[in-house]
Amino acid sequence: MDTIQVNQTKYSGLPLSALIHLIKTSAPVNQFLRREVWKELFYRYFTEGRTFNLYDLLKRNPQMFANTIGWELKRENVEVPVEHAEAFMQNLLEFIDYIDKHVLQSGVQFEWQLHELNGMKEMIERVRDAKVQDMTLRQKINLFIDKINQTRKDSLLLIEEAKQQQTKQESSVDNELIVVKDNTEIVVTKEKHELMKQELKRLSIPVSKMTKKQWTEAINNFEIYYEEDKKKLIKQGLRKYDFYDHRNVALLAFKLNLEFKIPNVSMSNLLFYSFNYYKQPTELFGSDENLYYVIKELYFSAVGATKEGWHEFSTSFLKKLNGDFSKQKLLKRTIQLMEEVYPIVKQYYGSTLSNTLQDKVMDIMEKGKVVKGIQYEKETGNWVVEEVDSKQTEVSVFEQIYKVLDYIRGYNKGHRVVQYDIETFSKSEIEISENVPYQYHQMIRDFCLFPSSLVFDAGVYNLIDKPYVNALLPDFFSRSRGRGEYLLYLLKHKYNSEKITDEELIFLYKTDEGQDVFKKITNRISAMQGWLKCASDFIGRFFDRTLNLFDFSKEEDRRLFFRLPFRIEDFFRGHGYTKKEYVEWIANKLREEAPHEYNLIAEYFSNINETYEDYKSYDAFEYLSDFERLVLEREGVQTGETIKHQGYKERDIYYSSEEAQNKFLVEYFQKYYE
Repeated sequence: MDTIQVNQTKYSGLPLSALIHLIKTSAPVNQFLRREVWKELFYRYFTEGRTFNLYDLLKRNPQMFANTIGWELKRENVEVPVEHAEAFMQNLLEFIDYIDKHVLQSGVQFEWQLHELNGMKEMIERVRDAKVQDMTLRQKINLFIDKINQTRKDSLLLIEEAKQQQTKQESSVDNELIVVKDNTEIVVTKEKHELMKQELKRLSIPVSKMTKKQWTEAINNFEIYYEEDKKKLIKQGLRKYDFYDHRNVALLAFKLNLEFKIPNVSMSNLLFYSFNYYKQPTELFGSDENLYYVIKELYFSAVGATKEGWHEFSTSFLKKLNGDFSKQKLLKRTIQLMEEVYPIVKQYYGSTLSNTLQDKVMDIMEKGKVVKGIQYEKETGNWVVEEVDSKQTEVSVFEQIYKVLDYIRGYNKGHRVVQYDIETFSKSEIEISENVPYQYHQMIRDFCLFPSSLVFDAGVYNLIDKPYVNALLPDFFSRSRGRGEYLLYLLKHKYNSEKITDEELIFLYKTDEGQDVFKKITNRISAMQGWLKCASDFIGRFFDRTLNLFDFSKEEDRRLFFRLPFRIEDFFRGHGYTKKEYVEWIANKLREEAPHEYNLIAEYFSNINETYEDYKSYDAFEYLSDFERLVLEREGVQTGETIKHQGYKERDIYYSSEEAQNKFLVEYFQKYYE
């Protein structure tokens, strides 16, 4: 350990976090270089105040831990901090197991070497003070203490007898006996054939006795049940469970409850869930027009219904239908909304994004009656509708325009006023429905192109955490998209339409404030189709432009670039806008502009060249089961071949030696600057 105190390693200039990353890396690096990093960590721990827990890092590394035992325990006064004592003892116990299994191999215990260390008693007291919560570890420590005590007693006896004893056992390894059984033929006997002809009686489905878990599983496999059992399942569910639990069968539940009239069931909630989850919502009613009039009849048969409430209520679900009937009604409503909001579009066209988020207007979508629920009331024997007057609220200009865009583009292609999938497809064209009067075509184009006219500016950072703006960001826990992805839609629109400027990229990528905005907009994988699903895809979209914005000879530029939220794994998978050669571009730029930093870390990850063998099925046999493949191979049919790979494998990605070096190099700098 004395030699470790000399701080002469090539890694002495690296921060602690970088050293820890180099030690923890999964890369099969040169062991000499790894030991150099350990030396640096030992030096810092034992000479610079024990500011980190070395023993957390040493877990499952008994050979390196061995260097610390004498250093820590040879003196009576132990210096291990109480907060590190638990990790030290875990390592010590693992080290003893390692010696028993891999060194002695004979059952000879190793504790006799430890009981003579002066610091063992105080070390145990440190562990006691640490108040270990892991009960298993506590018991292991107790057993270890017993062994130490027993060993010391035995040592005393040896001293008294003044004898030297040495036990030697020959290590032995049992030969493995591999028994290969003869191949078993599959024979279908006459008895089995007759058995296949038997008709089994149905089992009853005790729906009334189902637990919530059993009922949910039945609903998730709804199609396999008989019609009478389907009705029982829904009836049971409506009586006991929330409308959300019926989301996959919501429209059928709506239809059946017109007959069941189970009280306190929100028919309006069932209706709206049916549009979100049911693939063909009108098939139960023949057409969307039939469904429309069934709902209208229910609504106006309810106590408390109003014409104003029906207008708002019906407009909401018309957006979800696909037929010509709903198109005509929705088009009329959409034109009305466009005409009201179009002056705002013209006023803010080409504005900064912060202006559209900061400036407020009264939300035209919120005025009118809101139907809170339609349900059957058993006491009166009537359907009852609950309505409230919505309080018109302020929304940002940005949100108001996007709400109208929702109407214009709708939620599925069946009823759109315009076809324009720029958030999904980079070459999408604006295709206006033939049902739209010509005088509205330019208005629709201006609405559709409005997002690409906006400019990402520094003012967005000051607004991004305000609740009304934060509500426009993707929410990982949200059950629906809607307004929670408006800002993501905008970013997709800008990137796919290629309307993002270098000045905007500089804000989003080369400032801490812009990166915060970018990360919050792209903070989860999008369920939308297309190539822009995650942060890596956005960064890869204009990667040549992006990389040229940075000068790696400057520390600040390196920091900002490697804090961008891209994953190297995404680049090597190479889907969409991400390509594995981009990682090589980064490595080359580091080598040219930051040679000292590059050479130090590139050497650490050099010459990674493991051998891997994988079985690759031929295309024609790719989807066979193991049993089917076995049968074919018995018949002499080769279904695939074993392929050898040199380099490195992680998950399902293979890397050449150079690619592995670049991968770990870039990940190091990402960790360094995080």
